[in-house]
Amino acid sequence: LLMAALEMDIAEESTEDILFIQYKKDFPAEVLAATWSDVNTDLFTGFKDIASGLVGLSSFATSYMFEKDGTYKLCMVSVGGFYDKIIHHTGKYKIMGNTIMFYDVVETLYKGNPFMLVHENKYLEKPYYDFIDNYNAQENKIKINGFWLNRKK
Repeated sequence: LLMAALEMDIAEESTEDILFIQYKKDFPAEVLAATWSDVNTDLFTGFKDIASGLVGLSSFATSYMFEKDGTYKLCMVSVGGFYDKIIHHTGKYKIMGNTIMFYDVVETLYKGNPFMLVHENKYLEKPYYDFIDNYNAQENKIKINGFWLNRKK
């Protein structure tokens, strides 16, 4: 009854034995299809410069690029600490309610100071999930996993 009152639904991912409780209506894919960043930097255009150390960033930065064809890129950078790293993902995504499922993920990972390549184009066997917490159309912002991201293009 509570789920019906909140207009929520149950979905099961049978291959991973995961049960989702989520909104019945999917977040609009046309809104998500864009480049989003939590800092005023498009991390994808300067990815090689970041890895080389030529671009300075805040201590943590994230950018997503969601395409209309269901593919995505993710770039996360963490600097200024003991565990400096760059994570770059490419793969596919699917929207389920307010949940984004990422699958067929290929990861490139850099660690250290200076950055050293740990692995490149490593296939991640299991999907992972992010949650769309909020969306502000007036400010062109989306909140994914607790972080506000600005639409870049």
